[in-house]
Amino acid sequence: MRRLSLLLAMALVLGACAAGTSNTTTGSTTAGPDPIDGPFGLYAAALERFDRCEDLLDYYVEHALDQVGPYGLQGSWWGGPVFMVDDVAAEDAAVAAPGAGVAGVDYSVTNVQTEGVDEPDMVKTDGTHLFTLLDNRLLSTAVDGSELTQLDVLEFRGQEWYSEMLLDGDTILLMGQSWSGNSEVVTLVEVDASDPSDLSVARRMQIDGRYVSARMADGVVRLVIRSYPVGFEWVTPSGSGLRAEREATEANKEIIRNSTFDNWLPYFVQTDEVSGAESDGVLLDCNNVYAPPAFSGLATVTVMSFDLDADGISTWTSDGVAAEGETIYGSTEALYVATQRWVDWAILNEEGSAADAAEEFQTHIHKFAYAGDRVAYEGSGSVPGFLNGQWAMSEYDGDLRVASTLDPWGWWTSETSESYMTVLRPSDGELVEIGQVGGLGKGERIYAVRYIGTTGYVVTFRQTDPLYVIDLSDPSNPTVEGELKILGYSAYLHPVGDGLLLGVGQDADERGRTEGTQFSLFDVRDPTNPQRIDQITFDGGYSAAEWDHRAFTSWLQEGLVFAPFQVWNWERETEKETFDTGALAIRVEADAISHDATLRNGLTGPFTWCEGDQPDCQQFPFDPWRAQVNRIVVIGDHVFTIGWNGIGVHVLETLETVGLTSWK
Repeated sequence: MRRLSLLLAMALVLGACAAGTSNTTTGSTTAGPDPIDGPFGLYAAALERFDRCEDLLDYYVEHALDQVGPYGLQGSWWGGPVFMVDDVAAEDAAVAAPGAGVAGVDYSVTNVQTEGVDEPDMVKTDGTHLFTLLDNRLLSTAVDGSELTQLDVLEFRGQEWYSEMLLDGDTILLMGQSWSGNSEVVTLVEVDASDPSDLSVARRMQIDGRYVSARMADGVVRLVIRSYPVGFEWVTPSGSGLRAEREATEANKEIIRNSTFDNWLPYFVQTDEVSGAESDGVLLDCNNVYAPPAFSGLATVTVMSFDLDADGISTWTSDGVAAEGETIYGSTEALYVATQRWVDWAILNEEGSAADAAEEFQTHIHKFAYAGDRVAYEGSGSVPGFLNGQWAMSEYDGDLRVASTLDPWGWWTSETSESYMTVLRPSDGELVEIGQVGGLGKGERIYAVRYIGTTGYVVTFRQTDPLYVIDLSDPSNPTVEGELKILGYSAYLHPVGDGLLLGVGQDADERGRTEGTQFSLFDVRDPTNPQRIDQITFDGGYSAAEWDHRAFTSWLQEGLVFAPFQVWNWERETEKETFDTGALAIRVEADAISHDATLRNGLTGPFTWCEGDQPDCQQFPFDPWRAQVNRIVVIGDHVFTIGWNGIGVHVLETLETVGLTSWK
């Protein structure tokens, strides 16, 4: 029972989320078309739109009355395990940029899941400039061969914190988070970068809620926000005892009954920094909010769509769902939003079975097809268990392939938990399961997934690393073609040639104890007999590419890939500590991989320090943590390593370090 009590204390699992269509113009929303009459001929949808705004308010109130207690609405979402949003594997898209060469050919771009669908990141380039978002500052740097010139900086202070951005032509969109009292606020900043030496803020927008993620295709951004009820001044018990708590609960129920849409739907404030004009209001029209057939929480997930090529963030469409949403995946045709359903923890006690877990542990997935700068709800479905992130999903010929693990934590079914590959197909307003294969990695969880055409690659791990090769050519009958068991695991898989996969992860011993960053080269040309043909291990190290694919840079035209690296070792016998950080340059050949160099920002090599008068003790010339490399960008004949202390410059052909430009 201790296990159950712990889970109950952690929170509630909510479900279902996404967005539909809207015909919002500027700032405020108006009712969009009924789904049945929408641009996709939508059916009797699994998500339902309310006939009247009053019905939506009644929905929120009715379910909130069941959740409110003596301290208000204290329950928060807990969407299951957090693992450190496609088609075929995405190579760098070849897109022309005026005067800057070709993206993916003359310079590298963000490593994304789906070719043609950009993802936000901390570094963007147009081939002649680097735009970097670090330390809550946006910096523009001109690139001319090996010469770097910092042109301008926008510094943000206060409680706003910006972590990601998108670049579209001369426009940069920053996405960040701030606080208003005890409530979270999404902050969007549209930056005019037409003159990189004079960056200027064009518009700002603040929205109640938490930023989830965004995708951009052809200049159209689809941005997902999750918001919670606001504006309630809860009554708390006036003293101890059951009576005081009951009285406070009844008072809070009355507060719920008297609530308005302002309490349930996100509010926005937008400012035009050029004209000074300001607008505000409710982000969503009540007619454009959907609800799943089963209650899925009191949060509201909003999908905003706006065209950066046209009016920027001044004009948008937005639809919402009365539910939660945490994982998004964007293909070139649709946006998918996944979340876990409510779990009846009372069922999953110490005597809970695998069947109980399979019934309760489900991920709901909602598809929203693109229609220009709009999105239209097309159907919902579910798969058993939980997803390990956006890479678990892949759209192919209209079908959605999904990899999931029943019980990733092993809390109830540690030995019998398994992973699945499920294929869903849109049909009459639902995503219907048309094929599934299970039994993957008994007692383990998924660490990495990659789809290449009609083949899926799944890595599971607990003590060994089975790499499964799954044939998806017949979506109604997915089959496991081959399996490879090795020590350690890959957390990210990247295609590096015909029938070759590169895995980045951790080596491990026979007990499953990780030992350091591992690069593995897999030959999967024979799907029935996958083989690891080479590997490199860096003892005690780890790479950000293990949990963030955007940190990985592929430059296979020169036979190289790059990934950030860090190691911190403590030698108990000698009481010495060794630290190293930088970017690993890994050369990939047809049958081998090699470590060509470690590119460093200011460090000259690993440092060892210790106490006392030992002769090999060293002092760092500066804070070593500032020398960490976050991203690697290739432009022309040079490699640039971007870190907290500046940009390292390295010759691509020799990997020789030729300079470090420190931030001003």
